[in-house]
Amino acid sequence: MNDSYSRFSHVRTWIVPAVALAVIIAVLLYLTVSDSGRGLVGLATGTTVTCESLTVGTPITGTVSASPGYDCYDFAADDPAIQGTTISVSLNSKSGSSLDADLYAPGSEVALGNTGYAWVTAFGTETKSGTLALDKGTGSYKIKVWSYSKSLGDYEVSVSMPTSPESQSAPSQASESTTVCNAVSLDTAVSGNIAGSNKFDCYTFTASQSDNVIIKMTSKDGTPLDADLYAPGTPVTEANTGFKYITASGKSSEVTLSTSLDKGDGTYRVKAWSYGNAAEGNYELTVSLNSGTTASTPSVTEICGVLKIGDSISGTISSGDKYDCYKYSAKNGDVITVDITSLSGAQLDADIFEPGSSTYADGAGYYWVSTQGTSKISKPVTLDKGDGEYIIKAWSYGDAGAGGYELNISSDSVAKTSTETSSTSKGSAGAEPATQGAGTTAVSTVVSGSEISPEATTTTEVVVKKSDRPEPLSRAERIVAVVQAPTKIDPVTGCGHRNYTEVGGNGSLQYPDGIYRAYPSGKYVYEWPRNYDYWPELNEKMKAEGKDVTPGKGYENRILYWNDWLGLSPDIEEFLAERNENRQGLINKIDNFKSDLALSDSELEEKYKSWDKSVGEIRLDLQIGYDHWVGEKENTEVIFHGYPLLFPEKSSAKLGTSPQIDDVGYWDFTEAGGNSVAGGYDWDFSSNKKGEDVLFHNGILDVPYLPGDSWGVSGIVSLKPRGIIDKSLHRDKFTLAFSVLPEVLPNEMPERHFHYDANGGYVNDTDWSDYHEKHSPQRLLLSFGGYYRWLQININELCRVEVTLNMSPLGDYREHHSVYLVSQVELDVKRWNEIQFTINIPENQASLTVLDGSEFPNETEVFTLPDDFEWSFTSDWKTANAWSNKPNVHHVDNNLGLFSGSGSGAFGGKLDWIYLANGILDPIGVERRVGPLRESGAVAREPAKISVSPDGYSASAELSAFDYPEWVAGASSNSSMRNYLLKDVYSHFRDDFDFVFLVQNEENTTLNYMGRYLGVSNDVMGISEDEQGYDATKYVGSDGKLKAAMHFPLKSGICCGPSLHELMHHWGNYSLATGNLAASTFDSNVILAVDAMDEINAGSHWGVSSVNGQLGGFDLSTLKELGENWYTADPFGTYANGGNSVPYGNFELYVMGLIPPEEVEDVILFKGIAATAGDFFDDDKWYAEKKVTVTAEDVIEKLGSRVPDHTKSQKDFRILTLVLTDDPLTEEEWTYFSKQAKDFEDTFSWATGDRATAKLGDLDKSVK
Repeated sequence: MNDSYSRFSHVRTWIVPAVALAVIIAVLLYLTVSDSGRGLVGLATGTTVTCESLTVGTPITGTVSASPGYDCYDFAADDPAIQGTTISVSLNSKSGSSLDADLYAPGSEVALGNTGYAWVTAFGTETKSGTLALDKGTGSYKIKVWSYSKSLGDYEVSVSMPTSPESQSAPSQASESTTVCNAVSLDTAVSGNIAGSNKFDCYTFTASQSDNVIIKMTSKDGTPLDADLYAPGTPVTEANTGFKYITASGKSSEVTLSTSLDKGDGTYRVKAWSYGNAAEGNYELTVSLNSGTTASTPSVTEICGVLKIGDSISGTISSGDKYDCYKYSAKNGDVITVDITSLSGAQLDADIFEPGSSTYADGAGYYWVSTQGTSKISKPVTLDKGDGEYIIKAWSYGDAGAGGYELNISSDSVAKTSTETSSTSKGSAGAEPATQGAGTTAVSTVVSGSEISPEATTTTEVVVKKSDRPEPLSRAERIVAVVQAPTKIDPVTGCGHRNYTEVGGNGSLQYPDGIYRAYPSGKYVYEWPRNYDYWPELNEKMKAEGKDVTPGKGYENRILYWNDWLGLSPDIEEFLAERNENRQGLINKIDNFKSDLALSDSELEEKYKSWDKSVGEIRLDLQIGYDHWVGEKENTEVIFHGYPLLFPEKSSAKLGTSPQIDDVGYWDFTEAGGNSVAGGYDWDFSSNKKGEDVLFHNGILDVPYLPGDSWGVSGIVSLKPRGIIDKSLHRDKFTLAFSVLPEVLPNEMPERHFHYDANGGYVNDTDWSDYHEKHSPQRLLLSFGGYYRWLQININELCRVEVTLNMSPLGDYREHHSVYLVSQVELDVKRWNEIQFTINIPENQASLTVLDGSEFPNETEVFTLPDDFEWSFTSDWKTANAWSNKPNVHHVDNNLGLFSGSGSGAFGGKLDWIYLANGILDPIGVERRVGPLRESGAVAREPAKISVSPDGYSASAELSAFDYPEWVAGASSNSSMRNYLLKDVYSHFRDDFDFVFLVQNEENTTLNYMGRYLGVSNDVMGISEDEQGYDATKYVGSDGKLKAAMHFPLKSGICCGPSLHELMHHWGNYSLATGNLAASTFDSNVILAVDAMDEINAGSHWGVSSVNGQLGGFDLSTLKELGENWYTADPFGTYANGGNSVPYGNFELYVMGLIPPEEVEDVILFKGIAATAGDFFDDDKWYAEKKVTVTAEDVIEKLGSRVPDHTKSQKDFRILTLVLTDDPLTEEEWTYFSKQAKDFEDTFSWATGDRATAKLGDLDKSVK
């Protein structure tokens, strides 16, 4: 029987798995091969969707289902029913889910994963229509009905003629269709132009695996242009990116990519373009190929020379040669001295890169030496990054300087190895140096660039004089300079640096940027490295004890402290090992608890009688303390620094976007806090503060700031999956965007108060609540997770966005992956800001974008996460009691909260909207997603009460008690609030106005502008490089007439300016803004009269030019040459001139369409301008490398003729003066504003030389 059982058991061990395996294989075959099976698991079924013919004007109904995921229709562009170059596409989502109708060009492939070149999105059950351009040639266009957000449902779609020409709009998205690429001749430069009509050029070359390709890209105009490299078989579309790329811009107008091809044999493609269609300009591209070679570094300039001890290199840094690099072989722990001299006195640097690193044009090393004037600067460098080839890069950080240099490395250990004197024959950059005798120094071989000629050198004794100039700051010295900088707090916003030396800490740890943050916990614990005399009170204590407090010793110890933090102290490894070996502080604590636990019950009762606990409770508390310190000693390691503090990448890192986006939530804060995404959760708000609560008004969420109050007013929204639909937030890769007007920060430093009582005892009577409120102030904007608090977005004391990842520790001794991401963009907390954050853990990338409504939007900042980064809940939730019963990680602490009072910071301020999506979106993608969602959720709001003055010259908009303060705070930059107000205007008035003056009924303002131009539409050609106009009138309620609105925060904005100035912005400056016609001005952000001002682009103003008009410029008749390229003119403004007291300049009249080109006077511009603040503002003089004369012909050649010209241009304008007020205007106020409007009619005519008129009266005749 045993034998039979044994045989059966043996058979069972292979038969059962074999049967199971067969079943699994069969299931896998079904799921992956059959169409129905692939549909079940979400794989592409391979089903080919045939496009059905669509009859223009006839609706078609259908259903977007899981498989194939879309329907396709086609129509011919030459269909007789289509009259013109546009069509109207209408889409209705019968089920209310988000559906799209994408338009594809003739010949373009229609697939589930790509998008058309234009589209219409329907959300809710209301029909959405869009006028789309048929500008992709003749043939059969296709319509794909699908869901960009992966929704399903029934629909009705139709194609018809637009109702009016005014409703036509440009395509809202670039084409994703593939393009024809031209073969490029290797080693031959090709030129091209990236512009609105030509978004990119594509080139091909054939190569083999491991070939080395060198791609050189030059931006002729200095605008940011890219060259992307695509693998064989990868399509090139207008929006997708290559697997490698380089960016040429004004900072690095010529860049090179050198790489080994690892995508196999075949046809590779190179796309010349501007990422995100952000810029236009001319370029030159060269592709070279070295078969069979491998690129070891990412750019051709990284073919580095070789340095050895005693070698000296001379070279030149210029705009065409950004840097030189040299290799030096070393053992870990070697110490060398790096000498660098700037022959021209320009700021140059020598950066050290660790073995295995690659240098690139903007890359900084882990250590550097910077020049000071023409003095030789020497620094000892410990090469502690392992054995191998270190790289030394000669360059100028941030392109701050250019010129010749001399670079030398030496080492005492080499200099003392021999007493012989010899000569060295050098045939390459790596030749051995001469050996020196004791007391002598090598005279190094000087070479030019990377070419080294044979040369014999005999060593002689050299006396090196120490420079009197101060050496550049080390990394630790830079930190001390930041931390010890004087306190400078903005009295209005509370933003600014705090020096906490006198007041001390707040219980947290000070980081290298001077801000206090959390101590490390878990596996690593922070300990104070050494007994430094860091604090002033410690110096006084030492002095009282008779110890040495030599001046400067405290500073030296600060340097030592930060070198320990940075890991740069020479003995750091030995000292850290010693500290971890000898945990005396912990040992003492453990011994104390152990001694207490050894006491008898009566002894314990006596010793801890003040605890008012039983002996058992006392013994239990002591045991807990004992176990805690024993656990820390056995499971933790000492470190001398905090968590990683990450700043944006200095290089031109690109944000990687996702091909598929899933909306999680859009909340525009109607009273219910409802979610506009079907299946998502709504907000829930509560308050533990009587009489305080969130306020909802007109789509704005107002959260009161309650300092020091527990949780105060709080709100939370779940981001978990629902039972029947999954709209959960997938935290490995997502996008967050929101619009916020935060509460200002405290504008005073914290104070400590103490006194001595009658007995001489020290009494601390500090108001600790006030102290902590003012110490390291921040504003918590949004907080994710109530337990792990895995992501928090704050505004720190410098008013910069700061993101904390993994804030809450795990509670045990595992490694805690907390990270701080700190933006370098300062928010204006007095105005609305749109903040966008993305995180992509698989790619170790995060990003921040701050959009503050300024003239030049901030760029997206990209951060590289630590290689081992993970969310704290990832390795914890399956074993944690609170979460182990959850079906998947999406249910674990997945929520978003607002807290006006909490232990981790408090939110105070206003929120307009919040958007969350799975996947990575750039700012353009966010706008595409948010636009339809914003439109779908119409907010029930109290409209403005519109009234007209008795004389018909002015009108008022009486805003609600909620809206008016928002306008005072800068709601003009908030598009939704602005559009709501203008829609109220057009509900009362006919579409009669070209411009609207929005005048705040205020005598004072905290805003940083006196007037703001808000463009709505413009169809004038030949005054800018735009190839077509724009029209956003439908978003404000106009039927196409409104050109712009202007906001004046002061009630005197019309009469006294800048009303003429803001009107001028409708036409200028867009013509003297780029390329060789670009006007320059000065960056006046300086403090002292002797401070040099940088040259910058004049932007939308005339700058240092002879336009002499409302947007700045000098009077040409007063221009004088002072000699040696110095100039002077009568005082003038580079941005504005004298308010409404100055008429429009001659060139301004041309762009307004009021004079012909023949009457345009030449405009004088200057290139390479320089001046100190005193030179320019006090002495009215400036230096210029070049004086440029711009004629009307030059402008026409670059921009084209003005259309319409001066004979057909509009010369009579209607302007609505709308006073924004919170109370009905008094008779006196009506008279005041009407007089301004009436007088402006004369002012405008005078300013144009009676060539144009502005009518501001008869408003009563425009009322509906």
